[in-house]
Amino acid sequence: MPPSGRHTAYASLHVARADSSRCGDDLYGRAGRAGSWVGPVGAGTSNSCRSDRYGHVMVDVRRFRAACHEAARRTGGTVTEFRLAHGVTPNFHQGLIAYHDRAVAIACLRETPLLAVAEPRDFTFATSRDTGPLTFVDAPALVAALRALPEFRVLTYTDICRPFDAAAWLTIDPDDLKYWNPTTVGEALFNYWD
Repeated sequence: MPPSGRHTAYASLHVARADSSRCGDDLYGRAGRAGSWVGPVGAGTSNSCRSDRYGHVMVDVRRFRAACHEAARRTGGTVTEFRLAHGVTPNFHQGLIAYHDRAVAIACLRETPLLAVAEPRDFTFATSRDTGPLTFVDAPALVAALRALPEFRVLTYTDICRPFDAAAWLTIDPDDLKYWNPTTVGEALFNYWD
């Protein structure tokens, strides 16, 4: 019987090197079919998703990796690593991009082709202090490069820091919202909720 809710019961974590060619058709290496997503009301659909064996829509990691490499190329950065979450938490992946003065992470929701730019977060041995809200960063050039790619929706720093309005994000479980009580869009979308 498939797990209930919006999270699956996978407990492994995979951190891949940026030059790794190991990438399955979906997050777990299984072939899938194209799916669609529903983000904020009226957000549209995307072909950058696939369904897992339980019918959960998952972002195609190959397309996320390609988007990170293209955005890094357009902004003078270098992709150094991908941190892919396979467990129940977190609900996002990261593509790390190094620039001469700093490193940033492109955070991508696992179930929705939605991106934001944040400080890199280490998933490996997360303690309670490591599982709080991401620290989002203002990176207008990187956001512009990502927005030029049609398969993903990109939230700006202003978008992600706005007060959270549950009516605009109908796909988030109301029970999670009640329990976790997010105050910003970023806290509600990119999280470690189980």
